[in-house]
Amino acid sequence: MADVLIVRAADDEYAAALRWYADKSIIAAVGFEAAIASAINSVATQPNWHPSCDDRHRFMIVRGYPF
Repeated sequence: MADVLIVRAADDEYAAALRWYADKSIIAAVGFEAAIASAINSVATQPNWHPSCDDRHRFMIVRGYPF
């Protein structure tokens, strides 16, 4: 399994999005948390499935959560 490093800006954006979803619906916030956990797991276990940002980093768009 690959190491996954979440940069500070992404962590801050995640926290803001989670608060936004929680303000709208606890169910949406729980779903968002699960989608992010699944995305991180996917990147960690199959990093080559995901597009590169540069020669060291990969990313994944989390569908269904447009914040």
